[in-house]
Amino acid sequence: MAVLIIFQNGSMDDAFQFRTVMPEVHRFAAKTGRGLLLPTKGSAPVMSWVMASMLFPEDSDTLFSGPDLPRGYLAALGTGLAPEPSQTWAVLSLTHLRRHQDRLVFVQGMPAPVDETEHQALVASLRAPFADLGWTIHGMAGREAILSTTMECPVTVASLDEVGGRSLLEVLPRGDKAGHLLQVLTTGQMILARARINQERVARGSLVLNTPWIHGIGTGVALSGRDNFAGTRGFYFGDDPVGGGLARMAGWKVMDPGGAQTTIGAVTPTNPWPTDMIVQAARSGPVLLQCSVTSADHLRRTGHETVRHLGDALAAARLGLLLLAEERMGRHENTNDPASIEWGYSRGRQLSSRQWFWNRRTWGKGPTMAVEQGRELWLT
Repeated sequence: MAVLIIFQNGSMDDAFQFRTVMPEVHRFAAKTGRGLLLPTKGSAPVMSWVMASMLFPEDSDTLFSGPDLPRGYLAALGTGLAPEPSQTWAVLSLTHLRRHQDRLVFVQGMPAPVDETEHQALVASLRAPFADLGWTIHGMAGREAILSTTMECPVTVASLDEVGGRSLLEVLPRGDKAGHLLQVLTTGQMILARARINQERVARGSLVLNTPWIHGIGTGVALSGRDNFAGTRGFYFGDDPVGGGLARMAGWKVMDPGGAQTTIGAVTPTNPWPTDMIVQAARSGPVLLQCSVTSADHLRRTGHETVRHLGDALAAARLGLLLLAEERMGRHENTNDPASIEWGYSRGRQLSSRQWFWNRRTWGKGPTMAVEQGRELWLT
């Protein structure tokens, strides 16, 4: 068995490159792997689709063939809400819409840092007005809020990372309920404009979160009933509620590292993954560790510690490590190549070898590997 680490680029920055931010990952992939061969999946979040393919090899194409995964339902499932599959679920993100010449354009990437407490307060200010329009805000999942409504909402909405840098007119919701959704978003804009927190940020000259964006809309009807498995198929560690939802659906045990003690690589804010706990789980079955990368600084701190400590521990246990890392590749200039997934794999004593630190081969050059091959490599 091997541990699969997925570094998911959540920074929404096309210029984000692992080879400059996290050279340990780059060197490991350059020595042991190439690029991952991906089929065309429309506008679906590419790394979420890779995870679905790894966890649902039999029917990922039929389950996740739409333009977007039902992110709201999966996030609710991943956070333990036990969502009702027949309801409509979505996630709410806060972003910034600015005027550029004669257009309204979404900011590229995340706006200037907003304190988590302030962010939660802005979401809370939307709770009552959204409830009047039929939407319930259940709580936070990271920097997103989970929403639900009992009404049907057949609408297509671009995900948050797809709207960055684009005009509002280019990404307006489409479908029978597009008008209703625009009413919800417009109401949210008015509430955020009057919020004290945003007014104070304007006075300081800081960028404000002035626009709510509801996306990942869908029901769980097609997905429900797929989490009834006898026993445990594998173990999931992660910081992304959507990944946790996918893992629960696939019959994997979602592990809680809180309070875990480890002797190899202490659990700290810069190394939140309990190395001993992961290695022990890997002795019993496959392990999936998902690190959602929201900033280059976060990656420098957590990624280095995770790869170094876990690689040494897996080498001592004669287990393997398969690593997948996502890089954005000019998403808006070439929609046929929204991202590149680079991979690396090693096992046993080769993991503790430091020869790859001096390897000069370019990451991603050479033959590619299909997703199915990666899954086989991970599980055997």
